[in-house]
Amino acid sequence: MSVTVKAGAPTQFSAPTILFQSPLTSPSPNLDQFDVTADGQRFLFLVREQQGLDPITVVVNWQRLLKE
Repeated sequence: MSVTVKAGAPTQFSAPTILFQSPLTSPSPNLDQFDVTADGQRFLFLVREQQGLDPITVVVNWQRLLKE
């Protein structure tokens, strides 16, 4: 949620608006499930791995393999 804050006496707040739908299914007090990037522009979420996706294979030093 997001609100606009207007400084003054008294401080005024706009009506809250939804920023996005969260992928979190249930809050956990023992696990940090999200964080905000240092520039404040992105939210990072810890989500469960989706079933049925093919794994990614990373080949290190692949140029050496071309010479063989």
